[in-house]
Amino acid sequence: IRWSGARLAAAGAVADLGTVRLALAPRGTGLGGTLTNEGGDVRIDGTIAYTAPTLGIEATLAPGPDTPPTIARLIAMAGTPDSAGRVRIAWRGNVR
Repeated sequence: IRWSGARLAAAGAVADLGTVRLALAPRGTGLGGTLTNEGGDVRIDGTIAYTAPTLGIEATLAPGPDTPPTIARLIAMAGTPDSAGRVRIAWRGNVR
C-alpha cells in the first residue's frame, strides 16, 4: 500500500509524512510487514502485525534534517527521544 502526500494533523500542527509505504505478507494465520516512508518532515520505520482481531504496530519516529521545530516537538511528545531525537512507539489493540 502506498500513500503519497501523506499528512498527519495533531495539536494544531500538520506534519508532512511524504510517501508512506505499508508492505504486508501472510505470516502464519495473519499478516505482517513493514511501515516506512520517504520524504516529509518525519522519518518512519516500523513493523505491523495482524492476527484477527489484534493489530500491533511498533515504529520509530524521527525528525528529518529540515523538520520544522513545531513538528520536532510533537515527535518528542510521543515518547522519550533518544540522543538523535528518535521516539519509539508501540500500539496494540483489537480492530473490527
